[in-house]
Amino acid sequence: MSNPNIFIIDAIDGAGKDTQANLVLDKLVQGGRRVFDAIAFQRDHKQLPLPEHPDVLKAEFMLVCEPTHVKHKGASYRLRDHITPDSKTTQRELVKMYAEDRMALYQQLVIPFLENGGTVLQVRALSSSLAYQRAVDPSITIEEILAQPGNQLELEYAPKALFLLSLSIEEAARRRKLRGEKEDPSIFDADDIQDGCRANYRTPELRKVFTDRGTKIIDIDASGNVAENFDRLFTVLARYLE
Repeated sequence: MSNPNIFIIDAIDGAGKDTQANLVLDKLVQGGRRVFDAIAFQRDHKQLPLPEHPDVLKAEFMLVCEPTHVKHKGASYRLRDHITPDSKTTQRELVKMYAEDRMALYQQLVIPFLENGGTVLQVRALSSSLAYQRAVDPSITIEEILAQPGNQLELEYAPKALFLLSLSIEEAARRRKLRGEKEDPSIFDADDIQDGCRANYRTPELRKVFTDRGTKIIDIDASGNVAENFDRLFTVLARYLE
């Protein structure tokens, strides 16, 4: 069975994930393709769109993110409220919460959209948990993260390609400083944590989780300006979208 039409963009903070994802959507629209921005929908409506929403049904491509921006059915929390700098939530609790958020996103939106023939562009994913949560608490193992039902579900839909944007810690820190305070600061923002994340993304153990399931991992040099980085990313992505 071939991997579903899911394409993930992931990296440390400052690499330009959201910028590049939005540029992909703009490029698709310019080419006459029908797109739906589920990230913007969440921010505007404080909920995930229903798969039968008219704009979802007519879309060929959908942009989603992890973690989501909303509180899901069956969850008494909004995950993003638990990763603020003053949060008392432990990393092991977050492993479970990220997996629950992931399961809700896939069950409620991603899987129905794929079953209707759509293509998903996703910012962050299980790869983020494997890099970030282990950077904060190295005692958490890959096996422990993968054991969560939500993470197992996402792996059942392992992406066709995982784009990892790569740049130096120094350049990433410079970009983060230039953009000022984040709207949603998190416990993962510290430079030493970002350094650990960057190292984790490069490990064979993390990559094997995806390559064993047929995912193509594509490293994209993100050290250039926005246009240069987009050209590198879309040149490869376009081959999958033809």
